[in-house]
Amino acid sequence: MKRLLWMIPACLLLTGCGRALPQSQEEMPPIVFEACSHDPERDQVFRSFYDRSGMYYAAEGADMCTMRLDDLIEAYENGALTEYQTGRTCDVSELLEMHKLLVELTYEPDFGLDEPETLPAVEAPSTSWYGIYYDEDGSCRELQFHAHHNGIPVYGNDERARTLVNWWQSTFQSDAEPLEQPE
Repeated sequence: MKRLLWMIPACLLLTGCGRALPQSQEEMPPIVFEACSHDPERDQVFRSFYDRSGMYYAAEGADMCTMRLDDLIEAYENGALTEYQTGRTCDVSELLEMHKLLVELTYEPDFGLDEPETLPAVEAPSTSWYGIYYDEDGSCRELQFHAHHNGIPVYGNDERARTLVNWWQSTFQSDAEPLEQPE
C-alpha cells in the first residue's frame, strides 16, 4: 500500500500536474497565437491572432487591440470579432504541432527572452509574440516567445521559440526566410 501511495504524486509530476500536450484541435484554447504591436510615433496599436481553426484575425486601433486576454477570448467566443477575420488561414495540423512546442516551453522553468543589455534610446515600434495555453487550473495564460523592442529582435532562450517565430512568418509568405541567428 505504501508503494502505491508514492506513485500517485510521481504520476502527477510526470504528467505536468494535470497539464498535457494537446492532441487535437479542440484541446487548444480558442485563440492560440497572437502578436501585439505598438507604434509610439503614430500612437497606434495592432493586434493579430490565429484561432484554433487556423483563421487569422487582425485589427489596428480597434477595441480588440487593447482587450485583456480573457475579454478577447470572451468576445471571440461570442462572435464579436468576426469583422476582423482577414480570410488568411494556416494549416491546422501545423498549428497543433506548433502549439505542442509552446506547451513544452511552459514546462521549462528557465525559459525566457534573452533581453539585450541596452536598447536604442529612441522610441520605435515594438511587437511581442505570445502563445496561449491552458494552465493547471484550466485558465488561459500567455507565454511570450519573441519580441522586437524598439526594432531590436529579442529571441527566446530555447530553439523551440525560434521554431515558433519561423512558423508564424511562414504563414504569411511561402518563401519565408528563417530568422537570422543572433550574434
